[in-house]
Amino acid sequence: MISRYSVVQYVPNPLADERINIGVIAWDERGLSAKFLSNWKRVQSFGREDIGYVREFVAKATAALNRDASPDMFKTAPLLDVPQLEKMIGTWHHSIQFTSPRTSVKTPEALLGDIRPMFLPEPTADHHMPRSRRTAARIAVKRLQSAIAQRDPKYVSKILKTNLSLKGACSSHEIPVALASGDLIAGIETLSFEIKEQKTLELEFNSVCWTCADVRKVHHDANLAVFALEPKRKSELFKKAGKVLRKLDVTLITEGSLEVWANKQAALAVPLPKGLMHEAAHRRAS
Repeated sequence: MISRYSVVQYVPNPLADERINIGVIAWDERGLSAKFLSNWKRVQSFGREDIGYVREFVAKATAALNRDASPDMFKTAPLLDVPQLEKMIGTWHHSIQFTSPRTSVKTPEALLGDIRPMFLPEPTADHHMPRSRRTAARIAVKRLQSAIAQRDPKYVSKILKTNLSLKGACSSHEIPVALASGDLIAGIETLSFEIKEQKTLELEFNSVCWTCADVRKVHHDANLAVFALEPKRKSELFKKAGKVLRKLDVTLITEGSLEVWANKQAALAVPLPKGLMHEAAHRRAS
């Protein structure tokens, strides 16, 4: 039996075409199953607007799927069924959109269990202990994995690399997170400004700068970035990091800007399937 799934996305400005995942819906001939976000802080920050209508949509969709909707739920029927969903996927092009359906041989319930962590990663919980560079690398991997999978899931294993060995002009380096297909497409070094040992942080910062500068001399066209977990308090070193990295032609990204950066790298690295290319061209034309 074949199942299908679509990712529900919030697009605050359809002209800019920047989007963030808010849910996943899977279905087969028997019916629909869905999972939506429960924490809206990142979505609120992303849209920079009142997202009440987005949360209302999710509440109504959840109610419809739970057979608990009001009669005018989706204007045509009290329940959200497969024909309605497929019509919505083909016609909704405003602030709430759906990715083109993809198929799986798993049941909708099993499929959601697999894809939910990929498309709806849980926000990192607040820690009393400072998070490390390794934690930063795991966060970056999840965001890139989600961004690539949105365009074409088979490319996740093809181009997403961890601890990739690269040759610089003077030495070899290990990049924590990278996109590569033969040549380096994008590379991410990591830092955590949450740690309190300033001497250790300064040494790590200097090491990251050396790595980025040496790699840049060989990989001129690659998009290099440093993903930094921001300090809890004012930090002169964090301010310095932005200035130094700009001079090295390296982007400093934080948790607030990681998703947008990851989506841009995925767009550069992963060609859309033909069907989605036609749909994207149609949207631009309209």
